[in-house]
Amino acid sequence: MIRINKAIVIFFFTMIFSPSFILAADQEVNLREACRRAIAGHYLKLYDKKEQTEQYIVLLHEKEKEFADALKKAEVDHAERKKVFDKNEFDARKLSDYNDTIVRIDNLKRSVAENKALLEQAGETHFAVSKQEKELREKISPIFKIERLEDKPKLGYPFKLDFNEPCPTYRYLCALSPKNAKKLKNLLEEETPEACRRYSSFSR
Repeated sequence: MIRINKAIVIFFFTMIFSPSFILAADQEVNLREACRRAIAGHYLKLYDKKEQTEQYIVLLHEKEKEFADALKKAEVDHAERKKVFDKNEFDARKLSDYNDTIVRIDNLKRSVAENKALLEQAGETHFAVSKQEKELREKISPIFKIERLEDKPKLGYPFKLDFNEPCPTYRYLCALSPKNAKKLKNLLEEETPEACRRYSSFSR
């Protein structure tokens, strides 16, 4: 039969339930979550910007169609008023109506050109942000995973960012492997959140 030294048992339980031990454990749990949230924040900034740019591009395409339809109607109206004006060259009212169509066509052509420039800029922004998002995913993938949610919440995102290495619900200390702790410390180089740097030191 194995005999257990009572002094060792008492010391063990004293350490486990001591305020300093619980504080250290809580600190690590808080750092783990703070680190996760900080990395999620980095990713969500890019995700939001990408989503907003996509919505903006959709709006610009709608405007593009509106301007094209309006320009087509204006050109038809211009042609009809020109015929009337040609037959009534000395009618001031007809001349004014004819000139109005010219001004409208010029304004619409200007709007079409401006909208085209905005579309090009938005396309470049979307390309750049999509590239940044992909690069960030690749950077954080050794430590974090992004899981799509089957049921998208009404207020929230259709995915969740979490650690690749799970932490059991009732476990206090969830140290990362030495290899991943080292990666986490400089995961985003100079932009690595302080919480992640500190959590990586707990994980060694």
